[in-house]
Formats: sequence, C-alpha cells, structure tokens
Amino acid sequence: LLEQMGRLLARLHDIGESKISKYRINLDIETYGNKNLEYLLSSNTIPKEYSSNYETIVREICNISLPLFKGIKTQRVHGDCHHGNTLLGSDGPYLIDFDDMVNAPRVQDIWMVTPGRDQYSIDQRNILLDAYESMSEFNYREIKLIETLRALRMVHFSSWIAHRYEDDSFKRAFPTFNSSQYWEREIFHLREQLELIQVDISSLQAGFGNY
Repeated sequence: LLEQMGRLLARLHDIGESKISKYRINLDIETYGNKNLEYLLSSNTIPKEYSSNYETIVREICNISLPLFKGIKTQRVHGDCHHGNTLLGSDGPYLIDFDDMVNAPRVQDIWMVTPGRDQYSIDQRNILLDAYESMSEFNYREIKLIETLRALRMVHFSSWIAHRYEDDSFKRAFPTFNSSQYWEREIFHLREQLELIQVDISSLQAGFGNY
C-alpha cells in the first residue's frame, strides 16, 4: 500500500506542478504562521493569561524557520493528505477532499501520509519515497521542513476553529477550545516543535545529510 501511495502522490504532484493555481493560498510562514497568529490575537480567542506565551512561541517558530524554506519550490499539492482523506479501492488508494488544496512543498503530502517521528515511521516514509522516486523526483532537503510544517498546521488549525467558533456545531465539536486546557496543550506542543525545528536548522547549517 505504501508503494502504491508513493506512486499516486508522485503522479499527483507532477500534475500539480504543471500549472499555477491563482486562487489557492500558499502554505508558508506568512500565511499559515503570521496571518493566522494575527487573527487569533485580534479575535481575543486565546485566554489573556496564555496569549503572550502563545504569541512568543509562534513568532519564534516563524522567524527561525525562514531559512528552511530558502530554495524550496512550491506547487499545487493536496495539502490535507491524512489517512481520513484516503480511500482504499480494489485497485489501490484514492485521495478525496481537495478543499484544502494549497501551494506548498511536495513534502507536505509526504509527511501527512507518514506523520510519525520514530524509526518505524521513518522506515515507512522511506518505502513511500522509494516508490515515489520511481515516478518522479523528490528534493530530500524538504525533509527538514516537516517539523515546521507540522507546527504551522497546528497554528492554522486553531485559527480555522476560531474563524467558525460562533457556529454552535463547532462549539459542540471542540468544547475545550476556549479553555485553559486547550491552550496549555498548544503551547506545550509548539515548544516541542520549536526544539525539533532548532535541531533541523542546526543540522542543515552543519551540512549533516538529508534526515
């Protein structure tokens, strides 16, 4: 299945690269990071006792991550390629729900198919990429973007909820969103992301491999 998924993503990305999308947003530091943060702060979504810490950690992630995007190509990708958006048919996997299609590095779809960090997950990703490269090229420098993209997705997800939180269905779906529990957890995980991103930047500056 991973081999089939790798070949499917390679074909998808080659098609995505063939044209520019004028009407889809860019998954980058400015759009998914700074703009989402500004909305969260201006909407008073974050409890006052957490807003300063949250702002500080997100801004630091945005600032230090900029070098990781240097020289990285962006194009049309699925953007939300988690397992829930993959259906398995009799002849292989199918991707559904292109509502969140964005302009982004190809690795955005790769890491969401194999999202873990442990050795098993890395091995799974390597299997997928081996199959991917039988159909298309992949820039392994993009691997260094995974933890930044994961952090940006976290910020974007909070902003996505905040934009819709006046809808009662969202209040039912995310009952802890305006609670201390939610924002403490977000800050904790973003701090973890910052540490991982710092490792990626250090290894990139030192020229240590692709992983």
